[in-house]
Amino acid sequence: MEIAEKAVEKAGITRHETFDGEFAAKVKTGPYEWNRMAGIQVGG
Repeated sequence: MEIAEKAVEKAGITRHETFDGEFAAKVKTGPYEWNRMAGIQVGG
């Protein structure tokens, strides 16, 4: 986790503690992501 936090800081990426509301609304998923999520749920 420490290495990941340093990498995020070095890259200048904004880190969010929560994933809801306005921030979550900006995330777009396509068919690939939906198929992957469904596959994981059914053991695929």
